[in-house]
Amino acid sequence: MGGLLDHSTNTIILDAVLTTEGRAALARFNGTFQIRRFALGDDEIQYGLIRQFGRVIGKEYIEKLTPVMEANTRGRISCQSHLVSFSNPRHTAVSTLRIGGEGVDATKGTVTFSTKTAEATRKISVEQANGNTNAAISPDQKDNVFVVRMRADQFQLLGGASAVVDDDGVAEYRVGASALTTVGGGQASLNIGLSPQLMDGNRYKGAASTGKAMNIAGSDSQARGVITVKGLTTGQKTIINAIVNKV
Repeated sequence: MGGLLDHSTNTIILDAVLTTEGRAALARFNGTFQIRRFALGDDEIQYGLIRQFGRVIGKEYIEKLTPVMEANTRGRISCQSHLVSFSNPRHTAVSTLRIGGEGVDATKGTVTFSTKTAEATRKISVEQANGNTNAAISPDQKDNVFVVRMRADQFQLLGGASAVVDDDGVAEYRVGASALTTVGGGQASLNIGLSPQLMDGNRYKGAASTGKAMNIAGSDSQARGVITVKGLTTGQKTIINAIVNKV
């Protein structure tokens, strides 16, 4: 859903569209299509204006000068920054996500694989943290489910969770938290393996169209991809840059 504010009348004009998945469900025309829930987001808001100009002037800049995005029918692209409500009025910060595990460089936000059998799968831990403090995470900020996304022709999540693959070839998994962190947040262990395509050394050659899509420009021995993990309750997201070395 997109919209705009007409400052001459202070009228808000909304433009709501169904996503591609929603249109497909509606087209079945069998009575099963029902809108049960919706989400709001603020992808277009530049909160840095408040830090730059102060709350009063920054808020005015946001209200008058921020263009509102057009409604997008691709659900994976639209509404990346969801709005959430918390019952505790004393919140001063939202929890963050930290990664660790095999092949992970948490400082750079990367995980490294290789086509060696021992390095073709990586166990990655994702856990909620409360910034740099040891303060307990409020119960209404605990993520019990994590949404994991990756290209289906690059990586796969091993261990039981089933994937939903969209029209762009991006697989989405929903993984339940397996434990609590010391500050009371959710924690999950992800066992991620290379796809058969990336295990095939011939796919890295520039002559192969699939290889071109996976390679760094000018490289026949390395591929890169992106794995995203988002907490379903808080909407907090971490982006993991995956590096695959052909050996």
